[in-house]
Amino acid sequence: MNPGIDLRLRVATNAMSNVAAQQKDGGTVAAEQLHLAMATVNQVREILPAAQAIARGELNATLTMAREIAAAMSDTGLEPAIETAAAVEAKGPSTPIEMDDARADLLAAVCDVLDTRKGDPNYKVIARIALVQNRKTLDFGRAAWLGSGFETEPSEVARLEKMRASLFNN
Repeated sequence: MNPGIDLRLRVATNAMSNVAAQQKDGGTVAAEQLHLAMATVNQVREILPAAQAIARGELNATLTMAREIAAAMSDTGLEPAIETAAAVEAKGPSTPIEMDDARADLLAAVCDVLDTRKGDPNYKVIARIALVQNRKTLDFGRAAWLGSGFETEPSEVARLEKMRASLFNN
């Protein structure tokens, strides 16, 4: 038998619950940390089904950013990194780790362009592209963890709930 990750996480939280239930002094730091660990494991288990959709969305937003920067500024050298990341995206069922690695490599190439082109007349244009597209990437994380109650912008909750629904329905 090879139990899936969801079953393994459920077993871990049940084991922690049993230990916490046996704790006589519920106010100790150890008990508080145990409850925090249980909550964290439950949150991770909750977003696991959307991990691939989140990674694909983040990779797509980073690809869009790199393509827009390459179009706005000549001779960026981003083309090989774009092609590599696009191949991972097009590959079909890539794992979240493969997509995250491709996104990290592409983001490093974009950062190199931003670092070396500060004197370029189009620098403000590409910096703006980077900011807009990075917000989209951050929104995937904000949407995924929305249920944790840490969102600080109440006006954004409805938009992030829609995004979260689309992530979890893929």
